[in-house]
Amino acid sequence: MDVGLVDVVQHVNRILTQLPTGISTPVALRFDITSQPVCNIAVAADMDERDLYDLAYNTIEPQIEHLSGVAQAQVLGGRIREIHVTLDQDRLQALGLPVSGVFNSVASANLILPSGDLKTGKFDYTLKTESQFNVVRPMEDIVLKVVNGVPIRVRDIGSVDDSYQEQTELVRIDGKPGVTMRVQKLANANTIDVVDNVIKSIPKLTGVPPNVRMTLSFDQSLYIRQTISGLQREAGLGALLAMIIIMLFLRNIRGTLIILVAIPLSILITFIWFRFGGDSLNIMTFGGLALAVGRLVDDSIVELEAISRHYNDRKPQQTKIQATLEAAQEVASPIFVSTLTTVIVFLPIVFLTGIAKLLFIPLTITIGVALFGSFFVSRTVTPLMCLRFLPPEKHLDRESTALSDRIRVRAHDWLEAIDGGYERWLQWTLGHRRSVIIGIIATGAVSLLLFKFIGTEFFPEQDEGQFSITVKLPVGTRIEESTVVCQEIEKVLQENIPEVQSIITDIGIPTARSGSLFARNSGTHAANIGVALVSPEKRKRDIFEIIKAIRPKLARIPGVALYISPSGFLRFLLNFGSNAPIDVEINGYDIDAGTALAKTVAGIVRSTPGAVDVQVTREDNLPELRVKIDRDKAGALGINAANISNTISTCINGSVASLYTDPVSGNEYNILVRLNQDYRQRIEDLRNIVLTADNGQPVLLGNVATIVKDNVPVQIDRKYQQRLVEVTANVQGSDLGTVAQAIQKRIDGLTLPPGFEIRQSGNVAQQNKTFRDLGLAFGLAIILVYVVMASQFQSLIDPLIIMFTVPLGIVGVFWALFLTRTTLSVTSFQGVIVMVGIVVSNGILLVDFTNRLRQKGVPLEEAVVKAGRTRLKPILMTSIATVLGLIPMAIGFGGESTQAPLAIAVIGGLTVSTTLTLFFVPSLYVVFEKRFKREMNAPGEEA
Repeated sequence: MDVGLVDVVQHVNRILTQLPTGISTPVALRFDITSQPVCNIAVAADMDERDLYDLAYNTIEPQIEHLSGVAQAQVLGGRIREIHVTLDQDRLQALGLPVSGVFNSVASANLILPSGDLKTGKFDYTLKTESQFNVVRPMEDIVLKVVNGVPIRVRDIGSVDDSYQEQTELVRIDGKPGVTMRVQKLANANTIDVVDNVIKSIPKLTGVPPNVRMTLSFDQSLYIRQTISGLQREAGLGALLAMIIIMLFLRNIRGTLIILVAIPLSILITFIWFRFGGDSLNIMTFGGLALAVGRLVDDSIVELEAISRHYNDRKPQQTKIQATLEAAQEVASPIFVSTLTTVIVFLPIVFLTGIAKLLFIPLTITIGVALFGSFFVSRTVTPLMCLRFLPPEKHLDRESTALSDRIRVRAHDWLEAIDGGYERWLQWTLGHRRSVIIGIIATGAVSLLLFKFIGTEFFPEQDEGQFSITVKLPVGTRIEESTVVCQEIEKVLQENIPEVQSIITDIGIPTARSGSLFARNSGTHAANIGVALVSPEKRKRDIFEIIKAIRPKLARIPGVALYISPSGFLRFLLNFGSNAPIDVEINGYDIDAGTALAKTVAGIVRSTPGAVDVQVTREDNLPELRVKIDRDKAGALGINAANISNTISTCINGSVASLYTDPVSGNEYNILVRLNQDYRQRIEDLRNIVLTADNGQPVLLGNVATIVKDNVPVQIDRKYQQRLVEVTANVQGSDLGTVAQAIQKRIDGLTLPPGFEIRQSGNVAQQNKTFRDLGLAFGLAIILVYVVMASQFQSLIDPLIIMFTVPLGIVGVFWALFLTRTTLSVTSFQGVIVMVGIVVSNGILLVDFTNRLRQKGVPLEEAVVKAGRTRLKPILMTSIATVLGLIPMAIGFGGESTQAPLAIAVIGGLTVSTTLTLFFVPSLYVVFEKRFKREMNAPGEEA
């Protein structure tokens, strides 16, 4: 990224000399999340707005920018102090004074110039001629011209006022004018640490009067804190539910505690990896831990179940340690293969690109390290703890009246009933295996049709507790008129959204001093209203319900276009800086044809169900006055174009002649020279601007130029060296994929002007690309899982049988997404890939133990039934523990929903796959074995 940025800068620098005169130096910026503020500091006080801005800019901002991790604290709003030298044009004309003469006189009267040095005596004195003003009023005494011995001063042709810059941007905080500071962090800084530093520093700032109130109006760390806190609660609840189900199956507190030790030890191993791998605890890594918490006990469950069974069946001459080693050897292969297949599905993630890769690599690494940690614990800690603390199961005393004995008897009988029932059903299934296999395949095939009813989107929308309203009035509207409309919008928001925490309205565009590189508005006719809501636990509605409710109320405001969107750093990142998920790009050179085509496309998008907040990015009809110079007349009078342009600029906008240094604060302010307000309000005033001919005679601008009205675009965007117009929209009441397909279908029917092309970009393009990448990753994951199992079983048939659990899992995923109304997104697609690695574990346990029994000479169908009954308990325990561990995340119990689609996909896939695998895999096994008639050899025997 840095190399690319340098390359762009080098190419731009090569053409700087070819740019027209007066063009600002181009600035190359890379797309970076750090361009979004981590927090906004609202500064309010009962004081003059100039003093408030001075306090924020000169006192508060430097102290905030010195904090660790802070890159910039940009001050927006307020009034910037400025010294105005306003001129009376009639007096200037009467006295024959050109505006440029006044400008030069003011500039030369306020200087500090080095004047050499004077050597006298023992010392060498530096000379400095100082004529700076330390108070404002004496500027009126500057002599401009002497006529007949009478000096003409500034006060004779105008006045000097201690005023403020003409406002092109106005910030309102909760309905009142104020100042806000956008705090941005360094690229490598932690958001929470930066915000904490800002919060701690506010009470300690020096030079801030007691009556100044400073609060955080926006805080991006709140979403991160809430998400991580939610993930912690969800992981904790998932671990508790897993413990309950393990306790229910084992009927042994010691055994339950031995298994649960795997969770903290596996997490500790993961933290060690974080420490030396350079990773941090963030939303994605915490999400990985929360997702893995139910799976962390699986290996230890299988290990302990086998050890417990060997303890109960131990022969008289067999020691406890021998039984432990025998059990550990029995499950070593299936445990390792199950763990490896679960982890290896993440390997194809390297083929992802863009934001999906950045988000999922930390998650997958976290899950992989945690699962390998759990495997290590199951092979070392679990057997040792079983050897030390796990006794053989006590004899059931059915005559005892003790509560503990009665519970043990009930639990034992319940599990025996499950085992017996499963054995009977499995025997029946094997007797009707062809019908069962065909029935399951047919049911699965029909279930795949559910895909048509499952919507698609790039990433699920997240409630980040804030939304923004883009306000657009007719192009060219003055900032005062825009302010009136924004006040009306603020009133509607305050009356209809009790969940509001703060409202910050940013009207117009920043001055050069504040910086306009990241300005959200295109002019004084535009505004952006940011609304921050209270935390989710303090409100009954989510942000999407609030936006849906407020849209029709704001739509009643006449004469204004409003676009409402959820906001936050995650949305900004996923949209790649775009304002909306639907983004139709129209590329072509001709401006008029492009504008007409954009209006047609906007009509298509607007009439598409589910598309809301439709807007065209190119704004036309900006009123413009063009001064067309009559070169012959101007040349005859000795007036050149540069002189005319500079004079117009000084008269209308004003020109900075010098700087005024405040003697008290030492702060510097511009001294601006321009005409009085009365002489720059009408178009006729422009014609009456006085120019100076070669002979010193005054000449009116209207005599050498004509003023022409015109309309132009506010801004022209380019992409791939083509002019670009974008039509953007939000999605409501539907999914992104359905809306995008409907739009594309109608766009394909358009007849485009020559040289134009239309394509969908933004989230739609990213979704299509990422889905293709995930499809490739899914295919590679299946291949890798098959290869791993084939190398372990040393067979091509057994892995093929086990791989049938994958389509069963996909059926479960589709049903889960359909029933919960969850879309197929990048997150849920990732859940499908995770599911592949998990569901094969059950098949591995069944097939591996069946092979072991057959190697001991047990007949085929008897071995299948016995293996099924023996492995039923660990399969149910691991599957139910994993599902229960994911349920809190799937329902968003902790208030965090980022990984909910992933959890829902895994739950659905694992639930259906486990249920069907218990019958489908044994049936397939018998069919394949009778078809190929393999010979099973005991370990150590040659085939």
